Amino acid sequence: GGAGGAGGADGALRAEVFGLRAKARSHGLIDFAQGIVLARYRLARPTAALVLLKQVSQERNVPLRVLASAVVAAPAPPRASGAWFPGRRRTPPPEPAFLSAHDAASGGRARVLQAAVDAAVAHARSDAAALHLADPAQGGALVLEAHRGLGTAYRDAYAHIAAAGTATGTAGTAGTEVTAPAVARAQATGLLVAGTETVPAFAGRPSEDDRFGAVPNAVHAVPLVLPGGRCTGTLSVQHTRADMELAPQGEAALRSLASDVAAWHSWYQRTVLLDALELLHARAADHRV
Repeated sequence: GGAGGAGGADGALRAEVFGLRAKARSHGLIDFAQGIVLARYRLARPTAALVLLKQVSQERNVPLRVLASAVVAAPAPPRASGAWFPGRRRTPPPEPAFLSAHDAASGGRARVLQAAVDAAVAHARSDAAALHLADPAQGGALVLEAHRGLGTAYRDAYAHIAAAGTATGTAGTAGTEVTAPAVARAQATGLLVAGTETVPAFAGRPSEDDRFGAVPNAVHAVPLVLPGGRCTGTLSVQHTRADMELAPQGEAALRSLASDVAAWHSWYQRTVLLDALELLHARAADHRV
């Protein structure tokens, strides 16, 4: 009873700390965007900027953190009124196979990204998968957007990756596939090798809900690369067995999936997200003092 109670208390503390860290990561960016909107449109009250951001986020079904990032990263509107991005060409959304296969063709951003992760697990026959997207407002750091099979400690440790050193970070930085820790095979096939993605202990204790912290594991990360060569994120799969290797058809399927996800995300950034910024611009201009 005592051990179970201690474990439960430790788990509750861990969840609380991880939750606070997640909020802190988002709130800094949202506060920054709020300040930009407040100053740019000379709003009467500081709270008005946050209200506008939340309204547009809800109406356009764009996560507040994603909208805030766009406000921070986008160039300032050319004029106080009129279009923020004049002359842009609208295109229909891509319809990659993974959307229909996972019943996400008409879904929003979160549903599409989750479908991509689930497709990765199926293609690689892996124990887990994660999707990170580069955030231009944070210097291109990789932000965990969707996962399948990863515990809270892992998600906390890899929620924000700003440098190489792990499979995911190296794939995002180098823009090429990375495998770990199957060093011999990686060197033979020309793939980069990076450190295995392990989870640091919390308060000196490993997390009970993470399969990848206490034991070696195999990671294969594929960059999301656009036709012009720009890397916009990574798709990674994990196996609990360190000696697990992807079959050639699995690797090919992951590359194709990563290309499809990159194309969909590019469309989303150019269409849905810019539409949200245009609405924010129009609403904020109406609230100008």
